[in-house]
Amino acid sequence: MASTVAKDLNLSGGIDVDGVATTLTSAGQAISASYLTVNHGASVTLDQNLTLSGNLSLDNAGSIVRTSETISALGFTVIDATLDLLAGDTFSPFDASSVQNGALVNAPAGTSLGLLNVYGTNGNGDRATFNVNGDVALASASATSDGVINLVAGTLSTSNLSLTGVGSAGQSGGHYDVTHLVLGGGATLAFGLGDSIDSLSISDAGSRLDGLAPLTLTSLSLTNGGILHLGAFTGTGAIANWGLRMAGDDKTFLESLIFAGWITDGPSPLQVIFDPVSNMTYVTSTPGAVPEIDPNTAHGAGMLLVGAAGILERRLRRVALARQCQRPATPRRSLFSLPLR
Repeated sequence: MASTVAKDLNLSGGIDVDGVATTLTSAGQAISASYLTVNHGASVTLDQNLTLSGNLSLDNAGSIVRTSETISALGFTVIDATLDLLAGDTFSPFDASSVQNGALVNAPAGTSLGLLNVYGTNGNGDRATFNVNGDVALASASATSDGVINLVAGTLSTSNLSLTGVGSAGQSGGHYDVTHLVLGGGATLAFGLGDSIDSLSISDAGSRLDGLAPLTLTSLSLTNGGILHLGAFTGTGAIANWGLRMAGDDKTFLESLIFAGWITDGPSPLQVIFDPVSNMTYVTSTPGAVPEIDPNTAHGAGMLLVGAAGILERRLRRVALARQCQRPATPRRSLFSLPLR
């Protein structure tokens, strides 16, 4: 069934368009309503802007056809359907939108949303996907249960980004600027030049952040085998060759994570240094040498002396241990042994 709007619509209620081959065409008339729901292969063609006081819903291949006409709504729900957002679309920063069960939403530069949830597959196994195709601002975002947030171009800016599940993040060219990042359920993400994180939480084994650029954090939580892998030690300053730094004296904390194997590097040993002048703790990687410190400052020279003294002390310990090993061993009873019966 095909329907055409004969005059401007300004409804206090909503509009439901349902069924294959069911179409609604605005035909030059403006449409204003509480909500719009397009289901089961139905379509709505716009040649004027659409204004909703509530939500837009597309379900089971329901579609919106338009060229440059904009949509204003609190949020959207897209289930096993496709929605191409346009520059100029406006949504509430305080309301939720969702991409569900194999749905696809393409977000261009200038898109701004409130809370975004992406999750679920359809009967064909297609994963719900939100494509970031330019600079996009979200109040908060999560991808769970086979949902995917795909960074294609531009920068995704959000206060909270939670990625749960293998493949929940795609990175083919875009960046992210996140206040708090959470990875879990086998989620992996790379951190490179152009990316920004303030606070990082990795909650379980198989979940991992790969540092492809030096990383500065205000807080860090690694639990149950979550991995922060440092792969770029090019940080500069009073202490150079750092791959991770954190505000304050977190030396003991970071050393414990390295000892647990939750902060990793390649073949080089990791070292942790607290710099009281900058009040920063650095994780460095300098094989077989003292971490590179600027010797032109008094503080830098002092740090070099301390580092050299540490190496000398460790070497003396090794010599003493070697001499002990050359002496006849005296049988000792282990604290953890039990008498044989």
